[in-house]
Amino acid sequence: MLNTYKVPYTHFNTDDYPPEERVNAAVEYLAPSFVPVSLQDCENENRMRIRRWFLDTVMLMEIAATAFALRRGDALDHDVVGLRYVEKGEVRGFVGDHAFHAKAGEAFIADVGKLGYLETSDCVIQTAGFAHSSVGYDRSVHPEFVLFTRDTQTVNFIREILGFVHSGLPDWSPREAHVAAETIRGMMRGLLNPNVAHGQQYAADWLPRIVAIKQFVETNLTTSALDADTVCREFGVSRATLFRMFRAKGGIVRYVHDRRLERAFIDLAQSSGASTVGQIASRYKFYDIAHFSKAFRKKFGFPAREILGAAAKKRFPAGSRSCQRPEITRFLTLFKHFQ
Repeated sequence: MLNTYKVPYTHFNTDDYPPEERVNAAVEYLAPSFVPVSLQDCENENRMRIRRWFLDTVMLMEIAATAFALRRGDALDHDVVGLRYVEKGEVRGFVGDHAFHAKAGEAFIADVGKLGYLETSDCVIQTAGFAHSSVGYDRSVHPEFVLFTRDTQTVNFIREILGFVHSGLPDWSPREAHVAAETIRGMMRGLLNPNVAHGQQYAADWLPRIVAIKQFVETNLTTSALDADTVCREFGVSRATLFRMFRAKGGIVRYVHDRRLERAFIDLAQSSGASTVGQIASRYKFYDIAHFSKAFRKKFGFPAREILGAAAKKRFPAGSRSCQRPEITRFLTLFKHFQ
């Protein structure tokens, strides 16, 4: 038997305090991540027990509560995604712009940084929290909330894995703790795979909507009215949600700007000489040629005029300055990537 050690652990229980001290104790423990909506929730018959372990880089929690309502605080971690299994009772709340409701026997994934409000009703919840980077969570790709409904093999798997790991706490050997943490991380990576999550209930059905928005952008790159407000109206999303969808691209405005530059690159390279740099820039709504030239050079590393007509010629004239520019050759080879 390997030597065991105590997994780092904290806990809170309202029963550990006399009634007159429960309010301050609860506020202090929950702050600054969450704030009780009603301080009276900490008094009277309502109870809360939280146990928290730090298993390698995974934070595990077991929450048992009667009736509590919490809103997000100022320091809620923005780069954590959580997996929750509702063993008893139910949980309601808001993640971003979307409401959710999870009942006993169900599990859900939620972007913790987007939790705005959480309400419990006589519940017991087992949770695991992960840094985004540790499980490959990407806000521009993955939804803010995924519900796994009861009586499915996926929920059974989540319940068994979380239950097994929790049952061994706090006594794990260092090696066992690492294996347990890696097992949970691996499960979470698998749950975030679109093929696994397919058919589950999404509070934010982002993946097909992002594809549709990108198609809309592609067909309207030469339209001057293509802006964030237009996309919001077309797809019925808020500006905040639209930004989150394209956060990895710098937001929708940056995404449109970059796609216009890339399309201008293709048109410049394929030009037979009938169009000038200024005309192609104007086609993609860059009316200030100086601004276009600066943006083009910043993105591609060379002036726009050096790529004009290059694809149509198939090669650069021998001895020309352009032959000494490997980045142009590289982009000519890969320019279909932008189409």
